[in-house]
Amino acid sequence: MNKKVRLEQGFDKISNLPEPITAHILSFLPTQEAVRMSILATSWRALWTQVSSLDLRCCNVPFLYAYRQPKTAIIRKRRLFYDFIDLAFESLVILEKVKLYVPNFEPEFKPRVDNWVDGAFGFKLRMFEFELEYLPSRKFEYELEYLPQKLPRYILPKIVFGSNWMTKLKLRNCGIKESCLSDIHLPSLCYLSLSSVCINEKAMESLLSSCPNLEDFNFDSCYGLNKLEILNNAKLKKTVVIIQYEHGSLPISIQAASLLEFICEYGDSVNKKGDYKIKFIGCGNMKKLKAISAPLNDLELHSLLENLPAIESLELDRCDRLRCIDISSPHLLHLELIVKS
Repeated sequence: MNKKVRLEQGFDKISNLPEPITAHILSFLPTQEAVRMSILATSWRALWTQVSSLDLRCCNVPFLYAYRQPKTAIIRKRRLFYDFIDLAFESLVILEKVKLYVPNFEPEFKPRVDNWVDGAFGFKLRMFEFELEYLPSRKFEYELEYLPQKLPRYILPKIVFGSNWMTKLKLRNCGIKESCLSDIHLPSLCYLSLSSVCINEKAMESLLSSCPNLEDFNFDSCYGLNKLEILNNAKLKKTVVIIQYEHGSLPISIQAASLLEFICEYGDSVNKKGDYKIKFIGCGNMKKLKAISAPLNDLELHSLLENLPAIESLELDRCDRLRCIDISSPHLLHLELIVKS
């Protein structure tokens, strides 16, 4: 038997949703969009302040010099966006995830950014993503991509490295001082990503040793160190290393019995005439190795694989120094070779 259901006209189902459900819906949106959505129903007006996720990556603030827009208009957009960040941290009542993007940063804004970071860590954060976009020191946008070490740096405050609850930390275009890493402990951190971060060897050692449960580590074009050592992370399962700029000869040592996957990539601007300086110590359980544009010759590859008896997947992508590949690995299941055309 067919039943006809008549919907009541004018019935607002959105307004009658329980507040926890509407707040959960809004948490999937960038924060600015969540604020805009609050006008859909009167009961939603303040709901954006109850979302547990703050996503400030999406903004319409272009580079101050890179676009054909009046400088005054861009500065106004930046001011409005910064004012919105102020409002967000003043208004939110619960916060677990923060994605903080700061466009057109200049040193004069450091106290303001410090206040935002302090505001974020006033909550029990589980995830923190932080990215600065610097103004070029000259009117060339390429500086932002290729010469980060010549740009002004924002040094993260110590409060970032003292969370007992944080499981994911992702940092880009900032600096970490050794003095900020004394007596720190990140017991819950499982994922760490550093991209174009200024950090020295001692600071890196302190940071990694403070993460006993680290499982996934990404290192992308960081500078300020002469070597990278990953030695005391017993639970590390995956490591990704991307080398850019002049650091092609950066020696890398990894000692992690639990490591299963290692990916290394060398940028086109790297000087690849030196030796392949990646050393695995006690990584006999590793299953996957992927090298992209690595300065790896035949002898170095053979020596590398001798220390990786459990390797199952090997991918060599545009490793142009290889001439005669001799592989003897009883567990190898997948071999992928990509050469330049």
